[in-house]
Order: sequence, then C-alpha cells, then structure tokens
Amino acid sequence: LDTPRARIKRILVGLWSDIPSTDHTFANALIDALASAPPNQGKPFKLIDSVDAFIGALLRDSLPPARSLVVQGEIIAHVIWMAFDGFVINHRIGDVRDIDQIASVMTDLLLGDAGPRTR
Repeated sequence: LDTPRARIKRILVGLWSDIPSTDHTFANALIDALASAPPNQGKPFKLIDSVDAFIGALLRDSLPPARSLVVQGEIIAHVIWMAFDGFVINHRIGDVRDIDQIASVMTDLLLGDAGPRTR
C-alpha cells in the first residue's frame, strides 16, 4: 500500500471487519473470555497494553511524520482496539455496517484532512 491513507484504512478494516468476519471462533472467544472473567481477576493489562502498543506502532509507521504525534501515547490505538469488541458483536448479530465508510472517516480524522480517498 503506497499511501498513508491506504495503509491506515487497511489497518482499520482489518481490525474492524476482516478479523471479526474471518474467524468467528477467535474473535468471539476473545470477547467472551474478557467479558465473562471474574471481576476480581482484573483487567488483562499485559494483553491490552501489547495490542495498544502494536496498533500504535502500525499507525505511527503509516502516518506522515507531521501527523505521527496524533497517535503518541497509545490513546487513539486504545480507542481503536476497544471498538473491536463492538464490531465483533455487531458482526455476530448480523449488524454489518459499512466498515469501509467508517474506516474512511476515521482515516480522515487521523490524517487531519478530507483529501482524496482511496476506496
């Protein structure tokens, strides 16, 4: 993928559509395990922190240098990862929104413009 827009959108579509629709067992089992864990067990911070760091690195590597500060500190990466469970659940119940459009809007936000889109 030869543009920041195409790379970022690919990351988002992969997380929010490809994984939930390709391997239902993995995505559903992950969400089910996290949702049904005993409350006193606490949050699996090692897993979540690792995923946040990985997504953050992918985004930083994909964004133009002038925009890479947008994803510093993993907060945006965390929001993107936390949205994953909603997309998994929606896919399971048949609510398959236009992920291409959603990813395009989020890509615009990350890039800070509404330039030409690569759909």
